Amino acid sequence: MARPRTLTFADALQALRRGAPFALLVTAIAVVVSFLMTQRATPVYEAQAAVVASRAASSLGELDVVVPPPVDARVYQRAINEGAIVHDALLRLDGRERGVAEVTRFLEKVRVSIEVHDLSSVVSIAVRDANPQQAATYANAIAERLMEWDRERGREMLTASVNAIERAIQDIDLQIAAAVQAEDQINAQRLQTLSATRRESLVRELEVAQARSASTPVVGLLKSLSVAQPPVEPVAPRPVFNAFVAVLLGLLLGYGVQFGRWSLDDRVRTPGGLGDATGLPVLGRLLVPRRGLRLSEEAVGLLHAGLMGVLRREGTTVIGVASATAFDEKSGVALSLADALARSGYRTLLVDLDVRRLGPGYGVDVTRFAVPLLEAYLRDPNLQFEPLGFAIDSKRSFDALLPSGSGEALAGPLEGRLAALIERLGSVYDVVVLDVPPVLSGADALAAASVCHALALCVGAQTKREDARAAAMLVERSGPETAIALMTEPGHEGTPRRPAKVDVRAVARGKGAGRAGSAVASEPTPRAYARVKPR
Repeated sequence: MARPRTLTFADALQALRRGAPFALLVTAIAVVVSFLMTQRATPVYEAQAAVVASRAASSLGELDVVVPPPVDARVYQRAINEGAIVHDALLRLDGRERGVAEVTRFLEKVRVSIEVHDLSSVVSIAVRDANPQQAATYANAIAERLMEWDRERGREMLTASVNAIERAIQDIDLQIAAAVQAEDQINAQRLQTLSATRRESLVRELEVAQARSASTPVVGLLKSLSVAQPPVEPVAPRPVFNAFVAVLLGLLLGYGVQFGRWSLDDRVRTPGGLGDATGLPVLGRLLVPRRGLRLSEEAVGLLHAGLMGVLRREGTTVIGVASATAFDEKSGVALSLADALARSGYRTLLVDLDVRRLGPGYGVDVTRFAVPLLEAYLRDPNLQFEPLGFAIDSKRSFDALLPSGSGEALAGPLEGRLAALIERLGSVYDVVVLDVPPVLSGADALAAASVCHALALCVGAQTKREDARAAAMLVERSGPETAIALMTEPGHEGTPRRPAKVDVRAVARGKGAGRAGSAVASEPTPRAYARVKPR
């Protein structure tokens, strides 16, 4: 059963290494683009003016002054951001009327910040512009207009007082006039008597308020703390900062694109991914030859070591080598395994079970040898046994049974015929290696898997997880005692540059060798050579 996919720290490191070339390429492009944009960008300068807001005195010696009511420092920040103060400041600078949209665009260059302390607050006004002198002029103009707006709040307080007194006097007069119009002389006289003192008091307060409004100076809460000066160095663009941001964005984009693509990729790719997909123990990664049929010594040693356990059993051991979907996933594995076992002292037979000729075969022209082929032994297990002898690098290695290559299907199930043939060979060979067709290509692979003691399922790195999972489930259901998985990739490492030259011999057996349990002669007879094609 397939295991759930888990991400380990090692997997994360491998993913980072795997994605590093593309991520570095994207990062380099991002840095180059950032550099070009920085070079072409117009320098931007920032000038800053500051005003301090504190509680002002209500008098200057014997001189009475008007002070606006204190407000939170954020009120000044909002007053600037709403745009009216900026509009008036720009209008005073050049006398040009600006609309709401233009003022809003200008506000994008203005930044207002506040610093609140125990006894005072600092309002900083920063303006950015391509012209450093203009940036300082704008910042000072806005600061001056803000201080003026604060003083206007004091004047508005005096005006509001005068207006309130005038409304009170007007209300008294309206009440008396209403009584006179109603010809209610008694009520009118009563109102005049009661309101005379109140009206006189209000009139005196009005005169005082008017006189104060006209003569009393207004002192605002804001005072200039620093005047904006034309800056010398631009604040933008910042090459070093932009390059740093480009590196971060390049790495994030490069790895992000690849991680997104990998998350949608359903291929096996790694031994860990193969184990997660199939649930089988994974022996490791094998590099199969792009040409020829020989694995490297390291690959053969890994395969041999993984099967040592099953080789220790008594009697003939049947080992199957299958692939999930394609023949090239197991190219050279069965032949190299048979050669390694033969060199280790095991009497070894290699059986190519591709009787329907779906794959390329070993490149051996079997019509050159006057010996029975695999189909003949499957039809009659008691046929006289005359296998082909394979010699690797001019050294006698193992025997083989090859199909005719006609592609004609056998009548009846393969499983029973194959089991009978292997039972007969039990007295002749220590190990029988079955080169099994791809599991998902037909029923022959499952029939072969059912007679195996161990089966190595070769899965290419580009195989879909779904196919690998399906092949593993079919193999497990077929019932081999041991099933392992191998991830294979095409490569040249450790493989010969040219196809191996294999000496294929038709081996004649001694008298009576055609029956089960008979003695087998060891002297081969005719010899022929053949180049082995890629598989």
